[in-house]
Amino acid sequence: MFYYAESTRQDNSTAGAIEIINRFINDKSVPADVVQPTLVLLGQCYCDINQNKKANEAFDRLRREYPDSKYIKIANCN
Repeated sequence: MFYYAESTRQDNSTAGAIEIINRFINDKSVPADVVQPTLVLLGQCYCDINQNKKANEAFDRLRREYPDSKYIKIANCN
């Protein structure tokens, strides 16, 4: 699902990627090692469309739920 969302984003369909990700990240059966980069991808999608508040919500969720995540260092709009 992560790669499908990333592919959709690369095809200039950020809104489509956001929709896919939002259906996916709240599924409790999805492993943490998949949710973490997916939260970063969600934030980056929001950055792409200048919705920085929503981007920061995704990045903050990563920091809050996975404080030791290796993805924290790339969880930003830069």
